Amino acid sequence: MNLELGYVTDRGLNPRRTRNEDNLLVLPERGLFLVADGVGGRRGGETASRTVVEVFRRVFSQPRFIDDHRAVLLSTIDLCNQKIYEGAQSNIDLEGMATTVAAVAVSGNIATVVHVGDSRVYRMDSQGLVRLTEDHSEVGEALRAGRITEELAATHPKRNVINRALGADSEVEPDLIEIELDETTTLLLCTDGVTRYLDDAQLEELLLSGRHPQTLCQMIRERCYDGGADDNLTAIVVDFGERSYQEHQAAPPLPTEAMVPAGFIDVDPTGERWDSGEDGADLVAEAGRLAPGAGRDEDRFDLELAAEGDDEEGEPFDEMMADGDEPEEPEEPEEPEEPEGQVVDGELVAREGILAGLRWSLLVVGLAVGTVFGWLVGPPVMARFGELFGERTIYDVKGIEHPPRHPEVNSAYALHLEQQSELARQRLEELLRTAPGNAEACLFLGIIEYDLENYDRSVNLFQRAAKIDPSLTNVRVRMALSYSRMGQSRNAADVLQELVGKRNSPRGQSPSPEAPPTGQPAPPGGRDEGATAVKPVG
Repeated sequence: MNLELGYVTDRGLNPRRTRNEDNLLVLPERGLFLVADGVGGRRGGETASRTVVEVFRRVFSQPRFIDDHRAVLLSTIDLCNQKIYEGAQSNIDLEGMATTVAAVAVSGNIATVVHVGDSRVYRMDSQGLVRLTEDHSEVGEALRAGRITEELAATHPKRNVINRALGADSEVEPDLIEIELDETTTLLLCTDGVTRYLDDAQLEELLLSGRHPQTLCQMIRERCYDGGADDNLTAIVVDFGERSYQEHQAAPPLPTEAMVPAGFIDVDPTGERWDSGEDGADLVAEAGRLAPGAGRDEDRFDLELAAEGDDEEGEPFDEMMADGDEPEEPEEPEEPEEPEGQVVDGELVAREGILAGLRWSLLVVGLAVGTVFGWLVGPPVMARFGELFGERTIYDVKGIEHPPRHPEVNSAYALHLEQQSELARQRLEELLRTAPGNAEACLFLGIIEYDLENYDRSVNLFQRAAKIDPSLTNVRVRMALSYSRMGQSRNAADVLQELVGKRNSPRGQSPSPEAPPTGQPAPPGGRDEGATAVKPVG
């Protein structure tokens, strides 16, 4: 489906909030949209929300990404929670930091929504506005239990106290749902800095206005400003399907580097901030007004080539204009000499006609010979090609851009794609008996076992493949998916950890190599027996 998006993040008007602790991530080419609202004193909230953005960016930017969004989202949430929790434990300046997260991953017409905290996701379509998330807050729970009314909840003094967040405890339980999208669907992701000033009715009115998503985001910021904008605010609006808008504004399909959210400021080990200006709060909003691709390194490179490149004659332009000299006038081309011994009129024209006839005759004879040769030789050659390299057409049908390179692995995995999984498995097992060091055979046999729901066997095969060739594309993501399907969320997060860097080490200790996942099953429900009760976190 066609996709149009808009986004904004802003520090707000509160003079006491000198930093924007909100963050957002937009990866439309991966179908990922995310907002995060950090909590914690000093730079803790900003660091926590930034960590979520960076982990999700690295996981979802893997080449040939797997569209099993449910497992990937849950494992990535768990990894974010570990990194934030351990970072808070090891750095006194980050003690107590945590963050909310609301993320949507889209594949085809299915959107997977995951959230922790009180950042929200809304769906708007022909049926009206629907809130897809429930606030993890004391007031939200009281409202769902019927102990208070909507009116009282809107002004309750503890309406912003959340009781579930990433990094607040060693374990976290996100909420996850899957929905279908159609050509009328609009998704809105926002932090509580928006919903504090705009209720569901006001949001629905805006989304029904027929404005472009970027215009809507600017209007949301203006409405929050009208109400005082006492908190950081962030919103993403995504339209699916063809739309006609009242204005001609085009949302910027910016490269990932230009989508760095406000507040996403690098912090070096000494704690110093590196910023591009006095206030980074409105970077994304300002980026939203750039033309598509503006400011990219590629564009600057193209301009440099234009300035330093060759002219049409092949002579460097800067050499032509050196020392202020004017370029010399090009010499007049000489008249071509007539061929000696030839009559320009009748005899030459007749000779050209004879040559043209000979060329056409040779072309017809060549086509005839080629057709007969292809009819006789083509089928055996194509059959042999199929035996060696498998049926390429099945990879095209399945949309697999990078099939296995090894001929036998390619041919065997093509059988699996053609619903002949048992035969494919037998051929790959036979290959591994003769070539136990074939990493591709381990990887694709593991994929077959995963598709057949033999997750324990797939984990073993992925581990074996990674040991033989650690550079194999997506082998760790595949392994994490298998662990997640087995209910071992901690092992899944440990595997994903290898994609995003080492964990923070305890204060005063040097980082130590991380042990590989043990493969031991997690406690029932994914928590330890002695897990503490839910408590307010901010």
